[in-house]
Amino acid sequence: MAGAGSLAPLQPALRTGGPLQRPGLHISCLPFLRDHDVSVLVWDMLDHLPIGYDVPWAVHAAIFAYGVALLDNALLEPLAKACVEENRDEFMLVISPLPVTGGTGSPANPLAVF
Repeated sequence: MAGAGSLAPLQPALRTGGPLQRPGLHISCLPFLRDHDVSVLVWDMLDHLPIGYDVPWAVHAAIFAYGVALLDNALLEPLAKACVEENRDEFMLVISPLPVTGGTGSPANPLAVF
């Protein structure tokens, strides 16, 4: 359930001498997000690289255009453990961002209510 080392120290994208590489959500997943009317994307990773296009942050840009809210850098391991303990994989997600005038982001403390 977790992505690129959310409990591990933050590491830069992998450098192999070629193009920048890192795991993450590939741009090919965007039709799924659009077709399923996703309203919030909670992840502990970044956009997959390379994507095959010369567009930086392609997934971030597209989800913004789709009107999808993004909860970035989420710590998902405790949620995965709670789902196993509760024998459930459905819950209500409560997010209360700070109202920052003119801001495009905010610290948040998301809550999963079973």
